[in-house]
Amino acid sequence: MTLKQLVERYYELNKQISELEKELSQLRSQLLEQMGDSTQITVDEYIVFKQPSVRISVDYKLLRESYPDIFEKFKKETPYVKLFVRKQGENGNTNGKHNNSQ
Repeated sequence: MTLKQLVERYYELNKQISELEKELSQLRSQLLEQMGDSTQITVDEYIVFKQPSVRISVDYKLLRESYPDIFEKFKKETPYVKLFVRKQGENGNTNGKHNNSQ
């Protein structure tokens, strides 16, 4: 592939991913609404279930402010490279959500 082809393909795939994730999010909301309080439903050959979960996270800002020595001792830095591809003149999403390249 030429450099232009690589850039174009990357751009188009990234655009498709964003569109598909938006649609997937809408479908998820509709499914959860249809399920109501049920934890599992069967639709023809599909079984759909939901499992409430809890994610535990750390407030890094508060930890750094309250216990800077502990924060420094246990912090882990992971380098990565963000890659953005936009068409010229286009104001697009540059948060790197689907554009990260490691």
